[in-house]
Amino acid sequence: GVMAGRYTETRTGTAQYGLRSAFSRELNAGERDQIARAIANNVFEGAQGDSVEVFDGRDLEATPRIGVSFRTSRAVQSHGVTRILTLPLREYASPGLVSQLETSGPRRFPIDVGEVIGLVEETTELRVRLPEGWRAQLPEGGVAASPFGAYSAEYRQEGRDLRITRRMSGRRGTEPPEQI
Repeated sequence: GVMAGRYTETRTGTAQYGLRSAFSRELNAGERDQIARAIANNVFEGAQGDSVEVFDGRDLEATPRIGVSFRTSRAVQSHGVTRILTLPLREYASPGLVSQLETSGPRRFPIDVGEVIGLVEETTELRVRLPEGWRAQLPEGGVAASPFGAYSAEYRQEGRDLRITRRMSGRRGTEPPEQI
């Protein structure tokens, strides 16, 4: 039930500026420890983080990337002989968003497509090396596209290596109110 790993996040395009701002000055040891704990806890609740890697946000040639090594004993839950690994992947939809849109009544104004997802491209890849002899039960991958953007997910296991890849991209433009 113990998992050790490394979390790395790279941002490009307009998404890089928040990260550049956050790392636009030297961090002291306490701040680095606090960042390591926060990121590790964001990956798995209760995880411990160390070996934080940051970039100089003032250097416009530097790739906006942060990394943290983490360790947790809470990655796997047991249910009989089955072990369930909760994947530390970000949710894209806000809780209750669909029901809120369905009950909000007819929309009167056009939709700014760029405000739905944003003009971003995001790729998330999770790699996990499973213990010897473990076999994952994986969902089917899928692809979805609309005037607002595109999404794809791929799940596969090769030997002990589990790889999950998700891609999302937004678009820009205007859609009529009924497109909600």
